[in-house]
Amino acid sequence: MPLVPGARLGVYEVVAPLGAGGMGEVYRAHDTKLNRDVAIKVLPQAFADDRDRLGRFEREAQVLAALNHPNIAQIHGLEESISGPVLIMELIEGPTLADRLTHTRSGLPIGEVVAVAGQIADALDAAHTRGVVHRDLKPANAKITQAGTVKVLDFGLAKMTEEPDRAQTNGLTMSGTCEGEIVGTVRYMSPEQARGEDLDARSDLFSLGVVLYELATGRPPFEGHVSTLVIDAILHATPQRPRSSNPAIPVELERIILRLLEKERARRYQHAAAVRADIKNLEHELLHLRAPPDRLWQRRPIQVAAAVALIIGAALGTWLWSHAPTTPIAGSAHYERITYFASSATSPSLSPDGRMMTFIQGTQWFEGLGQVYVKALPDGEPVQLTHDRLQKMSPTFSPDGSRIVYTVAAPPGVWDAWTVPVIGGEPRLWMKNTATLSWLPDRRIMFSEIISGLHMRVVTSTESREDLRPVYTPRHEQGMAHWSHLAPDGVHVLIVEMEESVWRPCRVVPLDGSSMGQRVGPDAQCISAAWSRDGRWVFTSSLTNGVFHIWRQRFPDGTPEQMTSGPDEEEGIAVAPDGASLLVSVGASQQSVWVTDDRGERTVSTEGYAFIPSLPAAFVQPFSADGSTLFYLARRGGVRSVGPFERSGELWRTDLATGYSEVVVPGFDIVAYDVSRDMTQVVFAAIDKDGRPHVFLARLDRQLPPRKVLAVASDSPRFGSSNEIFSRVTEGNAALSFVYRTRLDGSEPQKVLAAPILFFLGASPDGAWVTAQMPGSIGRAGDTVAFPTAGGTPVTVCAKCAAGWTADGKALVVTTGDRSAARTIVLALEPGRMLPRLPAPGVQSLEDLAGLSVVSSTEGYLYPGEKPRQYAYGRVATQRNIYRVPLR
Repeated sequence: MPLVPGARLGVYEVVAPLGAGGMGEVYRAHDTKLNRDVAIKVLPQAFADDRDRLGRFEREAQVLAALNHPNIAQIHGLEESISGPVLIMELIEGPTLADRLTHTRSGLPIGEVVAVAGQIADALDAAHTRGVVHRDLKPANAKITQAGTVKVLDFGLAKMTEEPDRAQTNGLTMSGTCEGEIVGTVRYMSPEQARGEDLDARSDLFSLGVVLYELATGRPPFEGHVSTLVIDAILHATPQRPRSSNPAIPVELERIILRLLEKERARRYQHAAAVRADIKNLEHELLHLRAPPDRLWQRRPIQVAAAVALIIGAALGTWLWSHAPTTPIAGSAHYERITYFASSATSPSLSPDGRMMTFIQGTQWFEGLGQVYVKALPDGEPVQLTHDRLQKMSPTFSPDGSRIVYTVAAPPGVWDAWTVPVIGGEPRLWMKNTATLSWLPDRRIMFSEIISGLHMRVVTSTESREDLRPVYTPRHEQGMAHWSHLAPDGVHVLIVEMEESVWRPCRVVPLDGSSMGQRVGPDAQCISAAWSRDGRWVFTSSLTNGVFHIWRQRFPDGTPEQMTSGPDEEEGIAVAPDGASLLVSVGASQQSVWVTDDRGERTVSTEGYAFIPSLPAAFVQPFSADGSTLFYLARRGGVRSVGPFERSGELWRTDLATGYSEVVVPGFDIVAYDVSRDMTQVVFAAIDKDGRPHVFLARLDRQLPPRKVLAVASDSPRFGSSNEIFSRVTEGNAALSFVYRTRLDGSEPQKVLAAPILFFLGASPDGAWVTAQMPGSIGRAGDTVAFPTAGGTPVTVCAKCAAGWTADGKALVVTTGDRSAARTIVLALEPGRMLPRLPAPGVQSLEDLAGLSVVSSTEGYLYPGEKPRQYAYGRVATQRNIYRVPLR
């Protein structure tokens, strides 16, 4: 018998039925223990003894438990009742896509179709990555929430790709007795599913094509009065082109749909990530109106009128913009796309003749894991030149175009020049302590080199590093001049620089090093720069309302003018040989914070760019002392870049039991933080309007406003004992920083260590020890050392690593390697000791862990909590490609 309102299944009280199908009956219920509404799914009584149905029901629970994604309905648990198993699921309010289709004859609005397509593709990518094939994707199995979020439902027929499949026609088509339900399911089958063949992820992509076709046109691509006719159409018929039914469909969307509907799996999209990337690019074109009008709609009278209105509006907008303080020079004609990666392409650079382009295929515009590619312009196939796990940036061609030189980043503060032939071959190390190298007309080279610590200058020399001549040395000894570009006049050099891990406005200096030159571009952080071909203009990628956009300024005395706008960022600027266009990397990144514990894997952050800080901002331990709460940073607005490693945001906390999240200290742009062990206070470093960090102390109950702890600029705050705070302070123009202790009784801050440090990492909960990464020799990162704060003998912890304590002081966390090949090691501490019994030179390799009490050793950059198998980590989704931006 169906459940009735008021019936109880454990702590769940049935409220009302929501729907029923062959795989179960779904009810709205109230969780009386956690005071929330949920959806519960039970098997129909007729199948209570059906072992196959029971197996599918339990498999659905296992599949959902393995998936944690914002576009997939989440599972809360699997319970047993006297009626059999009960699936407890997230309650999703809103109509299904099938409901939306009942109210239209011509399909949904194109913007909604594209948005839905991207979210379903994202959900399928998450499932396929976990080895799960849905096998029953259709409009009735996807809901849209009030906020516009798509939720894919009903994984009752899902399978793991390694499982042996069975003939799908027997299970889904021929054994059914309800003709309507049979037709409704068959309509979305792939050809291989209809033939009863083994299935893989590409079957879901065919079903996605059927769903998108129906959403865009209002009708399915394969029709028939009975299931056998529908199957015949799926196997043999060519669907009508979607635009013949709805001319408003963009050509690009039609191409995506028809490729999804390819009958041969090999001709179809191979991965959902590729579908998602193409959908995102289509969204980008629709948003910026960069596609020509005849690609967006057919020229019917009413649409021609709309186009005329759009042109008039654009003309009026151009006139108004031209009378504004800044004048864009990027034409409104659509940007020409040069690369088509599903992930990211950054740092474009052109060969001397302009016929080839090199770039990094990777997610980071600054040093990051990626591969060097070369591509013949305009439409050659990209060729991968490197195949390693080194962090790279800034590729450039040699003067004869035969090889590419690029920068490889090792641990913080180490950069080397590598080279690889354009025709392919073995990459090799070319010059140590050499970054962002370029050639001068006289065959000399110009590059950046570390002097000491993080102090980096620009120099020129011969290719054998003889006749070294300084060009620009930042005054501040934590200043870093990262990129340099010679002007066409051969006299001036354009510099991209950083100071104390903060990007600064770009600068033009004389090549002979006779002066510090002048700043160019807007008074904002600048991450990329280039000269126009005639040397009359400087182009910069500068921070604009929280996003990096392209600016220009006439040199030497012009006013900065903004060229590009929109939600996406532009970085990396290469000027075409004819000077008529720029090649730039366009896109954006999103990051979410995740947790793994005894409840499984799940996302914690809800929206925005969320992350847990790491070097050089701090070595943060984000969990509360009892492991119940996670603290992290999140940004909902624009980007505020504070360095090459991480960025800033508001401090959030999430209760891991209830999922409740809130901002801790609103209004502060925070780069690092630490929470007291009694959960009453937080100390944090926030950046001011000039981009400099300062340390503040605040109560978590907001009883008092935050107060500044130190008058001088400082960062990396950590609690020691209950009445003291440690932080990193740079003394004036000193080459390196020092660890200071500030007691909360109001006494003067004191320098804890006489030795200068590179990065301050952590303080033990009793305040007796601090860890810091020390400066190494040029071209080598220093060791991480633990210092007793009361004086005594330091202890080397490890090489090329970070180390700090968990909040409860029961373990030392050591992270080795960089983010591309990191390992997180948790070492248990003996009672009364704040350090393990380390070998004299510290942990130099994994073999040195023998004899230590290793709680865990896990690949990846993780943040362990206080509970067993509890970790936090970030997941980044970046989508960038290189575009040609025309200039007026």
